[in-house]
Amino acid sequence: MSKFGQRVKHLVGGMIPPALFFFLAFQLLALTQALMLRQYDIDATIFVAGLVGALVVAKVVVLAEMLPFINRFPERPLIWNIAWKTTIFFVATFLGRYIEKLVHFYRETGDIVSAHREMAHAVIWSRFWLIQIWLMVLLLVFCTMGELTRALGRDRMRELFFGISGKAAAIRVPNANKLSEEE
Repeated sequence: MSKFGQRVKHLVGGMIPPALFFFLAFQLLALTQALMLRQYDIDATIFVAGLVGALVVAKVVVLAEMLPFINRFPERPLIWNIAWKTTIFFVATFLGRYIEKLVHFYRETGDIVSAHREMAHAVIWSRFWLIQIWLMVLLLVFCTMGELTRALGRDRMRELFFGISGKAAAIRVPNANKLSEEE
């Protein structure tokens, strides 16, 4: 496989876990929003927006993970890297969402100052900040799980969350047989 193909494979493979995590999280957020709007007889189908949002955030996370300063505190307690990465990812997603909205208004107005002015009046800022707060919480959970996985290893995390791994089962089975023979 070519060097380019390997990089693409690595990039896509790195996007799968954050994309799945944020897809599920954004769908829960969209469901919450749809249920809240239902009381006003407003139908909201936000599945596609949640999917696109999850892919955008996953891409931001993967690109941010490539930055040389992202793992700044590998030898310190996990909270250091968790707080650091959460802050970087939060700022990156904030800028991404803000610029996305600004570009939309820039296309309409053709002027950056007018776009800012129009955006300030048209955007529902309470909704914007609600989503940013939820993103912060989700990024905190995501970074915490990522740092735990880095510290404990993927096999140990699978064992902790989903049961005994193949290697651990081979070790435990002889001990269990030995106990039953002694009885």
